[in-house]
Amino acid sequence: MERPYLLLTFFGFFFLFLPCLSCPEYQKKALLRFKSSILAITSLNYSSDDSRWQSWNSSSSCCGWDRVECNDHSPNPTSTSKGGIHHLGGAPILGNNIQSEIPGVGFANLSNLVFLDMSWNNFIGPFPSHLFHLPLLQDLHLDDNSVSGQLPPQIGNLTGLQRLVLLGNKLSGPIPPQLFHLPLLQTLILDGNSLSGEVPAEQAGEIEISRVCTTCSSQVPKWISTQTGLDFLDLSKNKLQGAFPQWFLQMELKGLILSDNEFTSSHPPDLFSRLHDLGVLALSRNHFSWEFPINIRDATFLRILTLSDNNFSRPIPQSLIIGPYLRLSNLSRNRFFFLVFFHEAQLILELAYIDFLYNGFPSEVPDAFPEKTRFLAWGENKFSGGLPFNLTKLSKLHCLELQDNNLTAR
Repeated sequence: MERPYLLLTFFGFFFLFLPCLSCPEYQKKALLRFKSSILAITSLNYSSDDSRWQSWNSSSSCCGWDRVECNDHSPNPTSTSKGGIHHLGGAPILGNNIQSEIPGVGFANLSNLVFLDMSWNNFIGPFPSHLFHLPLLQDLHLDDNSVSGQLPPQIGNLTGLQRLVLLGNKLSGPIPPQLFHLPLLQTLILDGNSLSGEVPAEQAGEIEISRVCTTCSSQVPKWISTQTGLDFLDLSKNKLQGAFPQWFLQMELKGLILSDNEFTSSHPPDLFSRLHDLGVLALSRNHFSWEFPINIRDATFLRILTLSDNNFSRPIPQSLIIGPYLRLSNLSRNRFFFLVFFHEAQLILELAYIDFLYNGFPSEVPDAFPEKTRFLAWGENKFSGGLPFNLTKLSKLHCLELQDNNLTAR
């Protein structure tokens, strides 16, 4: 999954505070206590010349520390506090398999904190209650840890929260309804847990989420249909059943990921004429059996298309592989039986990843390919004849798979 930020280079605490002006002493002490607690947990012996910690010392202003910036004004105009820590997410502990509860020391004094990222570790224990006392928090990332237990209803105290990323933990139990009273929440990523429960429609309608990744049971949660501002929806790796939900077409989605489910449908939805801004479509590993609609040409912004491991059939429409921005096309393991050839004018396409494995193309290998092709997989088909000479002109090609066809040497 694409990360919405690239603010951290090691752990998940990047301390980014707007223009560097002032560093309250009590907040500097809070950071130093936090640093000490992390070092004690990890038992790491950083050398004195380690640039990641070297600048973090009591003799200098925290505004000059690596990955620390300070702002002179509170981000909350009603707050009486001035300056201080704005973003926390970049201490040098990324991916160190820390098997401990998240330390609470120092957090109480970080009253201006708006960004907190503690992802990509192995923090254990319950959801840390001290985080609920950060009134200005907007971004909270705890993904890829081992936080367990229920998501507490006190999550509703974080009324400024805009992005919540908890994927890849061991959370269980019902999703607290207070989560859907958060008025500013835009991104909600909960997949990879064992959370359950349905959110009442009247509560779901109170927020406008633009990005959702969640774990659910056999039906798409109805509360998602109330999110008219949604532009990215990831429901992959669930056990969702039934036909393609038609209410998806009422949204203005730019990304739709339904891979690894049990969707079935024998009639193509009016997908591309309605979702004309779609950039990512992933339907792999379901039971779809459409004759793929020719109106995919209306999805002119499509960049990633994965349809593998379904029962799509009939000829591949030319518009399926010649979108002006399309970079990845995976149509493998279907029942497509006719391959559209690339014309000379289409060789400058962006398409770089082409996977047509395990179909039934009864033809010769095409003699022209997009010049940016890096991955070309057409094995397990019925191609015949010799290999075209133009394959030697693909200077960026890294992988070529043509196994198990009826090819001959020229």
